[in-house]
Amino acid sequence: HFNFADLCQPTTCQNGGTCNRLPLNYSCSCLPGYSGRNCETDLCLNTTCQNGGTCNRLPLNYSCSCLPGYIGRNCETDLCQPTTCQNGGTCNRLPMNYNCSCLPGYSGRNCETGVYNLCQPAICQNGGTCNRLPLNYSCSCLPGYSGRNCETGVYGCYLCQPLVCQNGGTCNKLPLNYNCSCLPGYSGRNCETGMYDVCSPNPCVNGGNCKRSRRLMLSDKFFADLCGSFPCQNNGTCNKLPQNYSCSCSPSFTGANCESVDGTSLCTSSPCANGGVCTESGCHFHCTCQPNFSGSNCEISRLPNTATQGCIHFGICIFHFLKCPQCNCNLCQPTTCLNGGTCNRLPLNYSCSCLPGYSGRNCETDLCLPTICQNGGTCNRLPLNYNCFCLPGYSGRNCETDLCHPTTCQNGGTCNRLALDYSCSCLPGYSGRNCETDLCLPSTCQNGGTCNRLPLNYKCSCLPGFSGRNCETDLCPPTICQNGGTCNRLPLNFNCSCLPGFSGRNCETGLPTLINNVPSTDLCLSTICQNGGTCNRLPLDYSCSCLPGYSGRNCETDVYNLCQPAICQNGGTCYRLPLDYSCSCLPGYSGRNCETDLCQPLVCQNGGTCNKLPLNYNCSCLPGYSGRNCETGMYGYLCGSFPCQNNGTCNKLPQNYSCSCSPSFTGANCES
Repeated sequence: HFNFADLCQPTTCQNGGTCNRLPLNYSCSCLPGYSGRNCETDLCLNTTCQNGGTCNRLPLNYSCSCLPGYIGRNCETDLCQPTTCQNGGTCNRLPMNYNCSCLPGYSGRNCETGVYNLCQPAICQNGGTCNRLPLNYSCSCLPGYSGRNCETGVYGCYLCQPLVCQNGGTCNKLPLNYNCSCLPGYSGRNCETGMYDVCSPNPCVNGGNCKRSRRLMLSDKFFADLCGSFPCQNNGTCNKLPQNYSCSCSPSFTGANCESVDGTSLCTSSPCANGGVCTESGCHFHCTCQPNFSGSNCEISRLPNTATQGCIHFGICIFHFLKCPQCNCNLCQPTTCLNGGTCNRLPLNYSCSCLPGYSGRNCETDLCLPTICQNGGTCNRLPLNYNCFCLPGYSGRNCETDLCHPTTCQNGGTCNRLALDYSCSCLPGYSGRNCETDLCLPSTCQNGGTCNRLPLNYKCSCLPGFSGRNCETDLCPPTICQNGGTCNRLPLNFNCSCLPGFSGRNCETGLPTLINNVPSTDLCLSTICQNGGTCNRLPLDYSCSCLPGYSGRNCETDVYNLCQPAICQNGGTCYRLPLDYSCSCLPGYSGRNCETDLCQPLVCQNGGTCNKLPLNYNCSCLPGYSGRNCETGMYGYLCGSFPCQNNGTCNKLPQNYSCSCSPSFTGANCES
């Protein structure tokens, strides 16, 4: 007998799959992470999980366990982008999350918020600009001002300290500078150099000692020449005086010798607040304050009865002009920085260094509130920030996203919480990431078969006389029972009720045949084994050895006939081969199924006729054309472009053409 090929070969189901034999078919039960008819598809390819993620094989599916800082079905999303953490912050990768390590002075999810701003209003005085620094600040002062807070000097007045101009010289304010108006007889930056020595030679007789005095009593003759040296600068006019001179200065200049630009008044910038009146006094100014105001700039309201009442937080009062209280205050008290924060003393200010998980001016904000991490998540304190470690099946900044919501797993599937992911346990007959695929569709089991749901699979219970994975095989085709026999459908089988005089599985055996009017008992008649089968004589019986592709008692059953109707197109003839077929095509057709018409429309150009040949074609070209497809004009091809206008007739000439024009038209192309 022909042994029908066993479809469950050792290599049929790949990647460790198990082959299940079915009537005239087979199916593969794949290991987790593999799919396909033969389990040939590996769902965990090298490129499935990106950025170093690990692929986990699931039944007919897969999941990716991502490295910290990556998320997505395939770990394709990097949470630490170059711009994630702002203001110089560093991005730290966490499981399905990230956090930012911020530079001092910044906080927030992405370091977008300044934690403390020491640039309080008016901290930089006299129009200075405050610059924020980590845990500090600096002031950019306008010209003429200096000091930590630009509190000192207007136009160089601070340079006019006592005795800066020597020998009785007068200090003059200049923008960002000063100069000295020296008494007669002195010169130099600070009048330190004598121009002449009144005690040389010694005018004192009889052993007297000459002492220099600021008040010189010299003769008028000596002073008469003081204007000769042009002491008045900047076009000033020198006026001779007895024993002296004076300078009449040009506008915008001042000084004994007109050497100074007229400086701006210290009171120009209105340094006295709250209606105080400014009065200049040398290189200083004084504010006369309105009632209930005090301070060097009248900036303090409601002056306390005693100086010590103006100092709080254990401040120490030090003496100042007008008995105004100026307090050296210690703002860092034990309760200033809360929740274990450390207080840092700054000039006129303070800052708090908070423990991880706290923020605010005084560390008063607890970032790990009891309800901050939802769904049982655990809050972890970080410097100026926090993050949440979520229970399996939850994600998000605050674990607010439940991956197992009621509609995650469809068709009655059960959601299983995993670390940073979830999986669905599907009811029998359903599959897919979310159990969205119903394996038992109405059309799954054919010919009235009933679909039975199995874990991640299905099975069809066929009506009697039908078989196959989907009950698609009818065991009682019209010709199964020969010689008028009737086919009876049985569960996964059939039998034949034969007419009298016939027997066999398919009623293929008749009564003994008469040969030369003598009954013959030779069961191997010439036609007993069909479809080219060979008859083997047995004691009181026979058997048929069938050709490949046939089976049955008499080789009457076509096991697999790939020569289905119309498989060979365009009149081709189908020839059966072992486990295959071939098509013999009519002339002019080719292809596996003779589907290619070599004489497609317009294959032969310029009016040529296509002639079909075995597996080929040729073109019969009109006069004047040649080539495989009549694409080349031999002569007269220029008429193909219809060059003659206005209904003119084109005449083909060797390598040219001419036009016969209609009446009233002329020209080479009848264009005129």
